[in-house]
Amino acid sequence: NFEFGSQEQYSRASKHCFSRLDSRALIEVKGADSREYLQGLVTNDVFHLEEDADGRRAIYAAFLSPKGRMIAEVIIYRVAADAFLIDCATECVNDVGRLLKMYKLRRHVDISLVSDEYDVIQIMSSSGQTSDPDHPDPSTMQIRDSLRQDASNALVVFDPRWIGLGLRVICCSETTDVKEVLLSSGYAQTEAETYRKWRTWHGIAEGAECTNMIPLEMNVEKLRGVSFNKGCYTGQELTARTHNKGMVRKRLLPVRMSATLPTTSSDNANTTEEFLLPKWLDDISESSTDISKDKIEFVNTDERSKSPGKIVAAHMSKDSSAGYGLAMIRLEEHVGVQDRFLRPGHLSANGMNVWVSHLPFWWTQ
Repeated sequence: NFEFGSQEQYSRASKHCFSRLDSRALIEVKGADSREYLQGLVTNDVFHLEEDADGRRAIYAAFLSPKGRMIAEVIIYRVAADAFLIDCATECVNDVGRLLKMYKLRRHVDISLVSDEYDVIQIMSSSGQTSDPDHPDPSTMQIRDSLRQDASNALVVFDPRWIGLGLRVICCSETTDVKEVLLSSGYAQTEAETYRKWRTWHGIAEGAECTNMIPLEMNVEKLRGVSFNKGCYTGQELTARTHNKGMVRKRLLPVRMSATLPTTSSDNANTTEEFLLPKWLDDISESSTDISKDKIEFVNTDERSKSPGKIVAAHMSKDSSAGYGLAMIRLEEHVGVQDRFLRPGHLSANGMNVWVSHLPFWWTQ
């Protein structure tokens, strides 16, 4: 099992680091009908998953309600011909388990919670800003090969949301070989807070942040989690209709928050030569997290346009002077995100200045 050091040790996350994700749970689905069974329940194409270690062994996807709203975002791994692991948020595992059992009927599948048997590890990379999703950086390739050689019982895959995000590892909770390989290769061990900052910086929602949301507004298809060519699945109609309209009117984006108006817009650059995250984000030591759905307003109260969006998740500093989070931002047709939304001084929520921190690397994909 992993032991974490003090918070001071990780005040700046290095370019390559890893974290055990206690916020994730694992459900095993196995049996002769498992592949066809999952194919009818998730947004992505399970038939694309392969058994071969060099093949595609993981996909990003979502479980939807019959009305097309998200129940949970998941990563699905193929571990054998008729066996799959579903990696979902711990806070959503009961809802996912309930859905799986409801649609099981007479299918030859066994469903079991196996979180106690395995650890989920994210090896984070700052190379997520790459514009080419199919070519990871050399260091990620190197650590993947080292893990496959020296931690042979672990499942090691590129993050299916985007290769530039790094690696996802499933390993037996009783072993330490993955940790030993990573530490000996110069990878830093970090806390769950760093992972949350990192995925939020990349505009990725998890767990309750996604509950009851529309998949395309949550960028699930931009993160390669929706197949528009597969057959029917539960909740497909709303997703297909939104896609066929050709315009998603709102999108989830990373935002910054400040109690006072900054004199300048701080540097958003991700210092990829040394660090995983920009300094302003590393400097925030959280005291609270809120999934509040606060409405975002225009600072200029005379403006009569529709509300520009709402906060989906906010992570505030101990003194509540600054924060970061995710917000659903209204888009303009043929424009996308308005330039002014990327600058402080135009938007506010619950008394805080709010602005889109940057457009994630997948935005133009």
